[in-house]
Amino acid sequence: MKRLALLIFMAACSVLVLAASSPSAVSGTELTIISKTTLTADHVGTIVIAADNIKLDCAGHSVTASDP
Repeated sequence: MKRLALLIFMAACSVLVLAASSPSAVSGTELTIISKTTLTADHVGTIVIAADNIKLDCAGHSVTASDP
């Protein structure tokens, strides 16, 4: 059971990392960051910093709220 939980956790982390590096995946969505992240495009939506000591490098891109 612990192996399954670890596998699910690792898969979820992989999805988050891929979302952070894919411009089409981050626009208009909630982006949860759990490790050092560099934006590759402008982000429209919410960014959640879900761990301590996280660095978000916007790399010249903007972060704006989506329209309600």
